[in-house]
This record gives sequence, C-alpha cells and structure tokens, in this order.
Amino acid sequence: MSPRAAKSEIQQGMTKAAIIAEKLDLDARALTCVLDCLVTFGLLGKTEEDIYSFTEESATFSSEHGASSRPMLFHINDLWDCWSDLTEVVVKGTGPEEKTSEDYGP
Repeated sequence: MSPRAAKSEIQQGMTKAAIIAEKLDLDARALTCVLDCLVTFGLLGKTEEDIYSFTEESATFSSEHGASSRPMLFHINDLWDCWSDLTEVVVKGTGPEEKTSEDYGP
C-alpha cells in the first residue's frame, strides 16, 4: 500500500479513517493517529463525526490542483541532492546522478 492510496481515498471525498483503513488493509488506530497529526498541521480537516478532508492549504500539494506546488517540491529535493553530494563532486570531478521523469512518479 502506498501513501498515495490513502491520499486518493480522502481526495475522492470526505471519509473516516476506519473506512480508509478497511479498504487499504491498514490498522485503523495507527491511521487515525497519522491523520490526526496532519489535522494539527492544518493539512487535513476533521469534523465532529471524525470525517477527514483536505484543506485549502493541502490541496496545493496535489498534482490535480491548478496551482500545485509539487514541481517546486521536486526541484527543492533535487537541489538538496546536488548540494549534499558537493564534496564527492569536487573530489571525483563528476556530476550527481541525473534523474528521469520516472523517478518522480505520476
């Protein structure tokens, strides 16, 4: 099970952790803890009926959002990788590994 599967379940419509856990064969208590943590960060909303949904802030992390910030997050990750290997690049005189579009997923 990938983290994308749980995200997809929430993205399809507001739902409860127990429903997601059952569909994806996850531990309901553990999933509830993770989702509640995301609520405290403002990345998910939660109703009194324990129904989770994306917030306006978290929607921009979705590849389906018009103002998605995912490309910038991938770019920052690449920069981190490049600068993290700076010592090796200087010692060996070779550049960091090139990434392809497959490295980023759908």
